Amino acid sequence: MNKTNKDKKILYFYPVRMSFVARDIEMMKKRYPLSEYHLDTKKKWKIPLNLLNQFIFLLKNIKSVKILICFFAGYHSLLPALFGRIFRKPVLIFIGGSDAYRYPAFNYGHFNKFFIGKFTCLSARLVDLLIPVDDCLMFSESDYYDQKYARQGIRFFCRNLETPSQTIRLEYDPDLFYRKSERNERNTFITAGFGIEGPSFVRKGIDLIIEVAGLLPECEFTILGCSSEVIKVPFTDNVKFIPPVPYDKLPEIYSRHRFYLQLSIAEGFPSAICEAMLCECVPIGSNVAAIPYIIGNTGFILEKRDVNLLRNLLLNVVNNDELPALGALARQRIMENFYPGSRSRQLYEILDQFYA
Repeated sequence: MNKTNKDKKILYFYPVRMSFVARDIEMMKKRYPLSEYHLDTKKKWKIPLNLLNQFIFLLKNIKSVKILICFFAGYHSLLPALFGRIFRKPVLIFIGGSDAYRYPAFNYGHFNKFFIGKFTCLSARLVDLLIPVDDCLMFSESDYYDQKYARQGIRFFCRNLETPSQTIRLEYDPDLFYRKSERNERNTFITAGFGIEGPSFVRKGIDLIIEVAGLLPECEFTILGCSSEVIKVPFTDNVKFIPPVPYDKLPEIYSRHRFYLQLSIAEGFPSAICEAMLCECVPIGSNVAAIPYIIGNTGFILEKRDVNLLRNLLLNVVNNDELPALGALARQRIMENFYPGSRSRQLYEILDQFYA
């Protein structure tokens, strides 16, 4: 890498600085000069002004840029994609989740809305490489939720999309996430419910968990990351809520439970189930997205979004004699497949090619 290229920076754009975005940024900063840009899309009326500010920022910085990167495709990715095409700078988009879905029933996904859907497709067509966290975000098919919406993925919605893609999954730290408690009775279930207001209440399957809890009074269900005040449906006494906690406190909470529930309708590559598996929670997941791949042979899959099927599944799993062995196997699967350095190694290989 010559000095001129090495001095040129990465511009990294995102709409929300999620934990995995922060980890990617810190990882890239160890090797390349990087400037990050947050484009707020929460207040829709401010998006045109925010795009104008982004345009000015790009004009000022484009000459010193080697690579432009966007996490998710959407409003914030179109101008970087255009600038990259005009100024012949490589542009990469990490595809993460909502930019690959359309679910009108609970108002989720970029392709449920005209303008952000157009921004997403135009961005995807203009860039040099799409990097999904799982193959399902390019195209997937599952009848878990509704046959009408069985087909999803950015290649399905953006017809004849020719941009190449390379899947790079996330990675997790077994030195941070490990079992810290001996208390994990066989009838205890937990799920992460961070930010479940709005579409994510149904998307994450929280409604289904609350419903099945009413049918299994002998079991205990914990929803982590929210308070009971945000829940707009009735729930029984065996549903507990834990408000958001610092990231390094999560292992303590996961370790108190025997099972982790990931009953999502739509996901990219969910982190919470991986972190819970490192804490030896036995995973139970829906038959969508990357969830069956993450679980492998270490847990159980709900084939259809049906409360009676879920009830029967949970009744069977609490009586399984292999739970401690499955918990240990779940930890081993995450350690072997999504170990620290696995993502960074692949990203460095791609970035080095563009820096060459």
